[in-house]
Amino acid sequence: METLYINKRSHLEHILASLDELLLVSKKTSAPSDNCFQYLGTTVDNTILLLTAPAKILDDGYRRLIFNEDKNWVSLMQEVHRSFFSSIQVAVEKALTEQCGSVENNNKKRLIVFRTNWAIK
Repeated sequence: METLYINKRSHLEHILASLDELLLVSKKTSAPSDNCFQYLGTTVDNTILLLTAPAKILDDGYRRLIFNEDKNWVSLMQEVHRSFFSSIQVAVEKALTEQCGSVENNNKKRLIVFRTNWAIK
């Protein structure tokens, strides 16, 4: 298996740039914004938190996460669950697609062989 090289500095720079942009969006989508914007803000805030974890790893623990309210923690945990279940759904869909595709291909081969044999007789 080939060893994958990861440019940690580059990843960290991209994460930090994304965090800066997301923080701007977060300010515009937090209370007292309309609820329709706050829904987006919740997702943005959760993404900020989820990006902070790999950034913390890449810069040897420089960051510290603080939750001002318990509902922020609950929201993040809900996002983690959504991410997990979405990923499981994608993985199962891919596995089923590959499995059904191989069965379909095998059936086509059998059908072609059957037709060929029938045509020869």
